Parts: sequence; structure tokens; C-alpha cells
Amino acid sequence: ASSSASMVPVDEVWMGGSSTSMLSCVCTGLGLLCQSIICEFAFLPAYYALFAVYQYHGLNMLCLVFAPILFLDAVLTLAVAVALKWIILGKCREGSWPVFGWFYWKWWFIHQIEHFASENVAKFVADTVLFNWYLCLMGARVGEGTRLNM
Repeated sequence: ASSSASMVPVDEVWMGGSSTSMLSCVCTGLGLLCQSIICEFAFLPAYYALFAVYQYHGLNMLCLVFAPILFLDAVLTLAVAVALKWIILGKCREGSWPVFGWFYWKWWFIHQIEHFASENVAKFVADTVLFNWYLCLMGARVGEGTRLNM
């Protein structure tokens, strides 16, 4: 009887790392820590701005600036997601990448940030020009006059 390793073609042998290796555990932990820090601090500028408006100008002014400040916070959050995508991951190309390799960890981290932006911010700007711009800045090709919704 032949071994199962000889039955697998050489170019299809899995060369990735292990999900239980020390490096994988450290990368997962650091990724989750960075993700939670980024996601937790995403709404802090809006919170502090709204608090300052209420503290110095009162409730009437707070009611006037609430929507514009939250809109600016949404734009800022989407801009941070775009910046992180291009700084950390860059342009993604087709190919086979080893699971738990360096590219996988960068992709996973950016995927988590994109998921946060989509779940918490992008759904409020969906079906607008801003959403199309966000997708174009993330690397998608969106045709002119296209309306996208989540």
C-alpha cells in the first residue's frame, strides 16, 4: 500500500503553517487586539465632539449638529478603512496563498476592518454616491450610474 502523501501531486502539497502554531496564535491575538482597538475608537471623535457641543452650547445646538457630526464620523471611519486596506494589504492579485501565511494574516485583518465598516457605517451610506466611492477606493470597479445597496 502506498502512502497518502505520494498520492497527492507535488504542486498541490499544502505548505502553509498550522493554526495551532505559536506564530498563528500570536498573529491572531495581535490581530484581534488591533481590531478591537480600532473598532472601539472609531466612534470616539464623534462622541467627544457631541459631548463638547452639549457642554458648551447646550441641548438645542446638540440637536442641530448631531446628524452632521455622525455623518462626518461615518466618512472618517470609511476613510480609515480605505487607508488601512491600502497601507497594509495593497492591491490583491489572484493566486494561491498559503493559509496562515503572511499574506493571509494581512488579508484577514483587513477583512475584519472591512466587515466592521460595512456592518456599522457603510449600511447607512448604501445606495448613495458615497458608497460607490468607498467601493471604488477599496479597489472595486463600479460602473457609472450604478446604484448599490447592502
